[in-house]
Amino acid sequence: MQVRTLLTLGKKKVIGNRQCILSLYRKYSNVQSRKAEDQLLRQIFDDQNIAVNQITKRNGIQGVGLFRNHFLSDKDTGFLRLAETASEKCKAVIEDLLLEDTEDGSIVVSKFDRISNLLCSVIDLFEFVRCAHPDKMVVMKAEEAYSYLFELMNTLNTHQGLYEKLKCSLQQTPTLKDTDPEAYTVGRVFLQDFEKSGVNLESSKRNSFVKKSSESATLGRAFFNNSMNRPQRYLTISKQRLAGSDPYFVRSLSKNDKNFIMIPTVGYEGTQALISVANPDVRKEIYMEGHKGTVEEVELLNSYLRSKAEVAKLVGKSSFADLQLIDKMANAPKHVVEFLENLSLKNSSVLKKILNNLALMKKKELNLNFLPSFDVWDREYYTARYKQSLINQKPSLNPSITNYRRFFSVGTVIQGLSRLFSSLYGLRFVPADISPGEVWHPDVNKVNVYNENDHVMGVIYFDLFARTGKTDGAAHFTIRSSRELDLTSFDDSISLGFDDATNIRVKDNKRYQIPVISLLCNFVRSSGMDPTFLDLWDVKTLFHEMGHAMHSILGHTKYQNLAGTRCATDFVELPSIIMEFFMSNPAVLPLYARYEGTEIPLPVQVLNHHNMVENSSAPLDLQSQICMAMVDQLFHSKVVLDPSFNSIDEVTNVTRKFSGFESAPPAAWYLQFSHLYGYSATYYSYIFDTVLASLIFSKLFAGNPLSREAGEKFRKAILRWGGSRSPWECVAEALEQPILATGGEEAMRRIGSEGIKATSTF
Repeated sequence: MQVRTLLTLGKKKVIGNRQCILSLYRKYSNVQSRKAEDQLLRQIFDDQNIAVNQITKRNGIQGVGLFRNHFLSDKDTGFLRLAETASEKCKAVIEDLLLEDTEDGSIVVSKFDRISNLLCSVIDLFEFVRCAHPDKMVVMKAEEAYSYLFELMNTLNTHQGLYEKLKCSLQQTPTLKDTDPEAYTVGRVFLQDFEKSGVNLESSKRNSFVKKSSESATLGRAFFNNSMNRPQRYLTISKQRLAGSDPYFVRSLSKNDKNFIMIPTVGYEGTQALISVANPDVRKEIYMEGHKGTVEEVELLNSYLRSKAEVAKLVGKSSFADLQLIDKMANAPKHVVEFLENLSLKNSSVLKKILNNLALMKKKELNLNFLPSFDVWDREYYTARYKQSLINQKPSLNPSITNYRRFFSVGTVIQGLSRLFSSLYGLRFVPADISPGEVWHPDVNKVNVYNENDHVMGVIYFDLFARTGKTDGAAHFTIRSSRELDLTSFDDSISLGFDDATNIRVKDNKRYQIPVISLLCNFVRSSGMDPTFLDLWDVKTLFHEMGHAMHSILGHTKYQNLAGTRCATDFVELPSIIMEFFMSNPAVLPLYARYEGTEIPLPVQVLNHHNMVENSSAPLDLQSQICMAMVDQLFHSKVVLDPSFNSIDEVTNVTRKFSGFESAPPAAWYLQFSHLYGYSATYYSYIFDTVLASLIFSKLFAGNPLSREAGEKFRKAILRWGGSRSPWECVAEALEQPILATGGEEAMRRIGSEGIKATSTF
């Protein structure tokens, strides 16, 4: 059934489905193409009558398969057949590589990258389907195919023949670093990955490495699951002790008992209790109960930490942090600590002022004649009240008011992002046709990213609304990365079922694979036919993820293994965090915050007031993150192998030194620190990239955040390289500070001492 719609393009009214609208738009675009594109972009996300979701058979085209991959038009067998095809192609390239006489590093690296591209083009697609597809049967098929290729990938990671071939070729081509620096960088990355997998160990040690790595992964998953699914713990509290507390909170927990209520203490519910309860003694009880740990939980974490340290020792490293940081900007644990200590020192004076102000609030509320201690369990309660007092000073500027949300429709925000990227990089979003079978859910929209010469630079699939079975949170997935194409890689793409007739661009007589991105969010869709309106947190999420997308689209490299976001962990968040600084800038506001269906911008006073309220607790938030990053470094140091290691004592020492709460009691809060699994020894990365982003934004964009000249400099210094250039060289160029180009301890110290220059919304 076709959905009949009414769309206004200028003065013309058009009736039809999505495909008709796009066709008519093209005719209309001969007159006012850019304006029409811009308006249509907003409408396909906001006007459900346009039938963005209605994908019909047209012009005789049958289902093309997910992401236009013809294998995936068959949901039953397509995934496994695609995996088998990729496997066969990989094995053929490997056989050819091992038999080839050449020791030319450039040729060998090129073939390694070809193998990597064959695997990543398929396994990344499968990973996405596992996270996003609503059909459980399709997810199961994708998981089966993923496991098939994952087994092959693990085999290749420990393939001694491949390791020796690569190592020998790099040794036999000593000039490669100068003649083809990108090939040299890719080769070094592959070599480090091999050695991190223990491939260079003698047989018995290699077997121990494989066994210990498997044990560590199992322990890590168990710890992560425990940290994310901690059982709720309750306190039974007399209602008399809750005088002055949030009445709604008390009522929500009141059951049949008129005198007592049960207060949750763990997770989000525990945090709400700390925000709501007025009695400081009860808050302390809530905090202590919510941060208890059982002997079994502590031992599980200790076992996990020891297992990682033992893995590192097997490959000749003194700690897991030493192993993890080899290829990062920080390079060594001591450099991370140096950065965090200097950042903490930079933050200390403003932190003391905030804590003193909050202590004064506590003194006034408790009617004391002396300044009381301000404890860790007081933080949530008084920061919430302090922010509310700031909001109450100008209640009409509170952006949470429903009326203000109508400035942030999904379509308006995405249209604003397109306008921003047009100003900075000469890129724009253009709504694209969706063929039958190409997307996995009716909510999905597709846009092509064009440059000023009308060449497609990338493709983005937007899957923005929450639904059952979809992965939580927000994420950016690179389905296919950019890379330079030759005849073999083009043939590989065709063999893997990709529609490369529409996925190639030409630059300087070279052909490049067009990056394909999928952006997932979990916004709550509006009821009825109204546009979906976002709050500022949602807007920030969209800006952040689009920073990753731009990195993927503009990160043009010869090799896919270092394209776009395939770069150092402590560099990859810089392009996304800098987008948060754009979002909070008054000059950018009119681009993405306009009243429903109009060009009327949100009053800048609303944004300024919101920034002021949120930034009022920013130093507290930063100090908390510094403390957690320090604990992360502690837990991945060699100290965990000491028989006398006591995690709660060690964490208490770090907490008292770096949290801002010098008298913090022993507490097992770290058992809820789930990032110890996914970000082992690299939790500092987000803070580090926030500082870098603030410095670069202040340097390039503070005077004019819409400057094309500044945007081009950021693109050329940061975005275009992916991971093919030293990130320190990128940062040094952007900041015009050559002294940073070599990195090391002094560079980390300098960055920490600078602190956060610009301010973002959060």
